[in-house]
Amino acid sequence: MIKGKAAFGDNPFRMHTEWAEFVVLPSAFIQELRRDPRLVFDEPAVDALGEFILIQNWTHLRGGNACSPSRSHQLNRSVTALALVRSAGEAKRSTDTNTWQDWHQITPREDITRIISRLSSRVFMGEELCRNEEWVRVSGDYSASAFPVARSVGQWPRRARPIVHWFLPSCWSVRCLLAECRRTWKPHLERRNGRKATALARGETEPLFDDSIEWYEKQCTTEYDTASKQITLSLVAIHITSYLLQQIMLDLASHPELSQPLREELVRVLSAEGLEKTAFHNLKLMDSVIK
Repeated sequence: MIKGKAAFGDNPFRMHTEWAEFVVLPSAFIQELRRDPRLVFDEPAVDALGEFILIQNWTHLRGGNACSPSRSHQLNRSVTALALVRSAGEAKRSTDTNTWQDWHQITPREDITRIISRLSSRVFMGEELCRNEEWVRVSGDYSASAFPVARSVGQWPRRARPIVHWFLPSCWSVRCLLAECRRTWKPHLERRNGRKATALARGETEPLFDDSIEWYEKQCTTEYDTASKQITLSLVAIHITSYLLQQIMLDLASHPELSQPLREELVRVLSAEGLEKTAFHNLKLMDSVIK
């Protein structure tokens, strides 16, 4: 990308990648192209995720855009409920009491992935799964393994991938983790549906859950695989956020002089405004460090 930008400046250029040939357009076209109905995101996204569809049999990704409304509308709503994250943090501390007593070594990739897995589960899937150690472990392991394995399959010629992935041990491992996710998820969904059925049988209002499981039920207009939807959501949330947090921690380790100013800004802003969405607009230094 950098070489192409240097060579072609503000002109379009073609770029050959492991997935396909892409046309890279200048940023000046963003506002015009984003409103063009012919340039939809779903079809190229499914093509780019072809390796995931093969390895994990994610056929639901080819199912169109029937659940898209919940993504933007409900995820924006969840940002205002940041207090939920506190309970996830408390759950993490309660399960690791001994390790919080003093400074100690950690394995950043594993430990950060577990933390993000728990936090994302609390926001998207409710408190019960957030406190389920088996779900936290297996969803974190799955997200850490799926992307590297998909990239390894992507090294093979496109026509060979539908056959090759069946014989790669790394793909076997990812499919086993996916099966574990489903086994852990199933009892949770059964208990949840049981509570709703019991309430309706008694003539009561069924319990309302403010999480992504409920969002999909309300928004999806076609049949869908509940487990696949939630595992897909977890995969994206855990992988991207874990990688970002790891990089931030490494950057802070390289620039320790930033730690104290960051602490002071957090204390000042959160003491005045609390853990609210509006507070993030005033975390200027943190925004710069993350970027």
